[in-house]
Amino acid sequence: MSQHNATSSQSEETKDVLVDFLENVVGIEEAKNIEFQLVHRLGKLKNDGRNGGRTIIERFQRFSDKERVFKQGSKPKGTDFRMFEDIPKELHQKRKAHTFIHTYIHTLYFHSNFTE
Repeated sequence: MSQHNATSSQSEETKDVLVDFLENVVGIEEAKNIEFQLVHRLGKLKNDGRNGGRTIIERFQRFSDKERVFKQGSKPKGTDFRMFEDIPKELHQKRKAHTFIHTYIHTLYFHSNFTE
């Protein structure tokens, strides 16, 4: 927490904003019961003291809570908000390559069954 210069009250306020977002925008019922290991914002606080516009990063305590949130989709309808997993660039590249290979092999198999 000290790396982000967040005090306890700032962290609690960010968690309240996140819970409100999950309940009212994403549509998660009883979001206040979700346990987070860590909740913080990225970037510096603006001079006017407002938190708006800064990305919120959270780490879920339980994988089941994370799945519950992401089942609702990565972009809530009618909003400009987006939710995504924060994964290392290397892992993202490996997943992308794996997906490409899987699609290519599937295409070869699919075409080979119907070309005869």
